[in-house]
Amino acid sequence: MDINKKIPIPLYYQLKELIMNDIRTGVYHDGDLIPTEKELMEKYDLSRTTVRQALNELVYEGFLKRKKGVGTFVHAENDKNVDFVRMPVSILIRGNGYRVHTKLISFSKEAVSKPVADKLKLLEGEEVYVMERVRFGDDTPMIYSRSFVGCRLIPQLETEYDDACESFHEYLKTKGLRIAKIKKSITATIANKRAVEILKLPNTNYPVMMETDLCFNEKGEPVEYSESLINTKLLEMSSVINVE
Repeated sequence: MDINKKIPIPLYYQLKELIMNDIRTGVYHDGDLIPTEKELMEKYDLSRTTVRQALNELVYEGFLKRKKGVGTFVHAENDKNVDFVRMPVSILIRGNGYRVHTKLISFSKEAVSKPVADKLKLLEGEEVYVMERVRFGDDTPMIYSRSFVGCRLIPQLETEYDDACESFHEYLKTKGLRIAKIKKSITATIANKRAVEILKLPNTNYPVMMETDLCFNEKGEPVEYSESLINTKLLEMSSVINVE
């Protein structure tokens, strides 16, 4: 895996994924010192600004920790655990040996349901944009997701949804809506008819994992709510816990 300057994914984001993949696959362990900014710049032919942004975000997200005068270390917050609950799905898929890409299968505007309205602090019946996307590993559909965002929050999304498909949070940054916190939950469930169709599952009794994300901006305001169904047969999820 390497940096690809010919694709539209931001370079700093690609570097983040490379570092996260190294953490997940055991190249770097909890407490390990990672390469310096200069070493990363030289290794991947990147600017200092790009490298620093990638590292800053990983520090903010709790995967790395800086020690003044020493360097930057792998850090998994208080429990010393790097797990799939905080792992971006693209890293998770790549960690299972697949090439990742995303396809937008539908984009619509509809009246928000009460459960979603309550999460996004919208009025019941207010309009939201709904994006249906599929994450592929190689050519196999692995994750089916539906994302909801208020129309009045990003009115231009109606004409720019193609730009938002691959990485919606990167798109939000261009609109001044950086995601600062994500409330995430993962539960076991069975596939609905839409998931069976999209993920090519045997039947509606097929077991899947449901991941829900409620994303907040820097002011603590809800911006996006998403529900994802994960084909766990194809996507192994695991974590390593250091017990003291």
